[in-house]
Amino acid sequence: MRIDEIDAAVVFYGTPSPTLADMRTLRKPLQAHFGALDDLADFSDATAAAGLEAQLKMSPAAAEAELHRYEGVGHAFMNELPEMVQRKQALGQTGGANKAVHDPEAIETAWGRVFAFLKQRLRHAREKHGLGNLGGPTRQAKRERLAAETREKAEAKKPKDGL
Repeated sequence: MRIDEIDAAVVFYGTPSPTLADMRTLRKPLQAHFGALDDLADFSDATAAAGLEAQLKMSPAAAEAELHRYEGVGHAFMNELPEMVQRKQALGQTGGANKAVHDPEAIETAWGRVFAFLKQRLRHAREKHGLGNLGGPTRQAKRERLAAETREKAEAKKPKDGL
């Protein structure tokens, strides 16, 4: 599958099915996050994360691919709402046999990495499309468009020669 409109992507704890995406052909920047104690086999466990990492190293986007593992945490480690923390405990994703914990520091670290990655990788896309930080046109682009519209209106009001 190829989606040209995407400039960069961030994924958490999961790998795509090979029938959906061949990560060896990735051409866009990608950042991935996994709990080192995640035990969802063939999806987000250590073996799946290592497989994704190996595929990314073979991709054309290898220089812009990042994979982060967070020690001591399991699957869904970013879910920090109280009801989600309780659910992770009930499912054995924390406090279970793998001894994974809920770690606010890992969450904070992951968010910091996400924001830095997107800020860096999407800057070029914003400039390419004339967009500012929040997706709207930059002030300079707005000024230029307004100036052009003003000139067009002034030209339209001028009397035409010979009429």
